[in-house]
Amino acid sequence: MIHTEGAEITNDAKIGGINGFSNRSPRFPFSYSLHRRAQKRIFDNFDRAVGSVFYDLALQFCSVQSRSLDVCVIRHVYTFMYLERFGLLGKDKIACVIGDGQANFVSLALKADSFKKVISINLTEVLLSDLDMVERLGLEKGELGLAKTQLELLTMLSQPNIRLVMIRAADAGVIRDAGIDLFVNIVSFQEMNTELVGRYFDLIKSNSSWLYCCNREHKELYGGEILEFYSYPWEVQL
Repeated sequence: MIHTEGAEITNDAKIGGINGFSNRSPRFPFSYSLHRRAQKRIFDNFDRAVGSVFYDLALQFCSVQSRSLDVCVIRHVYTFMYLERFGLLGKDKIACVIGDGQANFVSLALKADSFKKVISINLTEVLLSDLDMVERLGLEKGELGLAKTQLELLTMLSQPNIRLVMIRAADAGVIRDAGIDLFVNIVSFQEMNTELVGRYFDLIKSNSSWLYCCNREHKELYGGEILEFYSYPWEVQL
């Protein structure tokens, strides 16, 4: 909770004071050029990313969200390129992102129309912040839902008009056996303790789905607990 303890809601229902989950770099004169120059130095295959349709779509959602295409956003461009390469995108598929930072995955998924449905699980405060970002994409109220029970989730997944379902982390159990095709976790398992990571893996396995997981190999939490990527409960029972 250390990343959300300063969260506050303004009179116009905007939430702020959240840090640590991902950057939301502001736009300013020459910011595009500066970020692009830095990314070109970081990523050997940067030109390939720039040439992808996902980069163009990321530029579009960054523009309407008044932000820069920073390193946190381009990480998701590479993610979608990877998922496309292995055939994990599809308008017949349901994707669930756990701990999305600044609605990066959700924004690109909706902009690219890559899935039949997208589910986003996060802390309540972060979901409120994500809602601000998603609304700027022009998503209508009838296309968005909040599921608190498994019945609500399954009902929303059956409704053709709903594109995005948000779930509070406290209600994550509603995704058990929900027929989800793909789970995505990018640098947020490394912020959870071993017990919580295990719970999510149990839910993921109940769906017999794919998991795209990008986290540190080794991470020490604030309380001193050590997380090891290769010690996650990867085992699959056939």
